[in-house]
Amino acid sequence: MIRSLYSGVSGLQAHGMAIDVVADNIANVNTPGFKAARAQFQSLMAQTLRGAGSPITAGRNPFQIGLGVTIGTVERQMTQGSPQTTGRATDLTIEGNGFFMLQAGPSYCYTRNGAFDVNGDRVLVEAVSGAAVLGWSSDAQGRIDTSQPPAAIVLPATGDSLARATTRVSLGGNLNTDANVGAATTTVARVYDSQGREHQLQVTFTKSGDNAWSWAATDEGGATIGSGTVEFDGNGQCTTPAAALSVPVAGGATTPLQLNLEFGIQQLAAETLVAPTYQDGLPSGSFEGFTVTETGVLIGSFSNGLSRALGQLALATFTNPAGLQRASSGAYTETANSGPRQVNAPGSAGNGRLISGSLEMSNVDLTREFSALITLQRGFQANGRSITTSDQLLQDVLMLKQ
Repeated sequence: MIRSLYSGVSGLQAHGMAIDVVADNIANVNTPGFKAARAQFQSLMAQTLRGAGSPITAGRNPFQIGLGVTIGTVERQMTQGSPQTTGRATDLTIEGNGFFMLQAGPSYCYTRNGAFDVNGDRVLVEAVSGAAVLGWSSDAQGRIDTSQPPAAIVLPATGDSLARATTRVSLGGNLNTDANVGAATTTVARVYDSQGREHQLQVTFTKSGDNAWSWAATDEGGATIGSGTVEFDGNGQCTTPAAALSVPVAGGATTPLQLNLEFGIQQLAAETLVAPTYQDGLPSGSFEGFTVTETGVLIGSFSNGLSRALGQLALATFTNPAGLQRASSGAYTETANSGPRQVNAPGSAGNGRLISGSLEMSNVDLTREFSALITLQRGFQANGRSITTSDQLLQDVLMLKQ
């Protein structure tokens, strides 16, 4: 009877703990990135009243009575949750393996909840805890070095500007093949230096002979920065390659401005008309926002139409993700049994890709949880009956003395 009383008490404790696990799963059914847990029952040791006998001497099986049950472990189910569209560029879902890396002070933690925001210091952070999201920031040219240790990603402030220096200028149009030798025409091309300042280049074409025109380019001060001859074949198509120009600029921009002047003109029996058709420079533009690619690259957009990589998010993977220890705000910390983290970019080394504008929802299956809750409730009630019955029998034994 004492054994049955002990078994009943242990059954109540184990079933109560299992109900706590199910209740936690149900409570977090709408928590982004939450992973459901499952309680595993394990029988306690058994009391051996008689050992097994040898077959030679009328062999008998062991005579044992169990002493109840306990929760052996609570195992977390690290399966993929369904993505839910939010429309926010800073909300990210990992489709596949990996965890976002977070840092608060000296401590690191890992999460599947991709609800991120930008704080007052322009650092990308987790919206709930305020911990910095780790990755690799780009340099001034937009290059990203993923061989460096991941760190907090600092974004440009609203109004921060970016410009692009001109490297190519193309001229198009027609030079009249019937023009007299010495006839000239001039066009003006607009270019930008490394700080987004606009400069004017003047290019003059002078007919020097059949199928040949000399050209000269001058800067805003009238200084010649390039000259040569453009030639045409019998069909009036230009055969002269691009010419390299060095334009001196002031005001702190990179000088000289190096660019190629491309001749996309032709020579036909038609009116002379030459004009710039293309240049790849851009004036200064202010930062407007960013998007995230499936490989975790943050692409910043500027008001001048320029875009540039601002950084790239890092993902951590573990040999045994179920070995991670649950921490606050739905994050996890590394343990000895999870194995050390392996850090790589999304979409590489077996890592999942990112889906921007959505969040991974909880992987809790309510149907399964309600079914488990009913089963556990019945088990709890049955163990309570065991205790009630054992207690009644003990009362009967005590009454025998009277």
